[in-house]
Amino acid sequence: MTLRTSRHKLPLLAVGQAQKEYTHNEALLLIDNLLNLSIVSIVDRPEDIEPEAIEQTIEGESSAWLISDAPSGAWSQRANQIVISTANGFRYLEPVENMRIHNTQSGCLMIYKDMSWFTAPTHTEPAGGDIIDSQARESIVAILDNLRQFGLSRS
Repeated sequence: MTLRTSRHKLPLLAVGQAQKEYTHNEALLLIDNLLNLSIVSIVDRPEDIEPEAIEQTIEGESSAWLISDAPSGAWSQRANQIVISTANGFRYLEPVENMRIHNTQSGCLMIYKDMSWFTAPTHTEPAGGDIIDSQARESIVAILDNLRQFGLSRS
């Protein structure tokens, strides 16, 4: 039986355990990827990951992707999980309630709630109308720019 933390299932050391460095290194690898987690994109199957990304991983740079809510093939049972490419193959992280990740493809923050990933909504800048208040529009545009800067709104 492998001891693991309750939240992120990180491996724990056991008393008298042989090869503790393996367990310790595995935990550090997962923690390193969990901190300020950014994903490259959302994918449905392993074949959707570019071979160049795998080559970068072998050179020491790990990358992460979000497996879609309807994956296929080898990942059909891994919906909504995060896959991390490491030099020793893929590692899978199960999301936890209120987990946040940054999607570098869209530039938006994603939040895991109620067993689904949610992304920031799209807000459009004001246009048209019978009465145009330029000062109000400037303020709204500034607010939307700030929301986009923090990944809380999409363009």
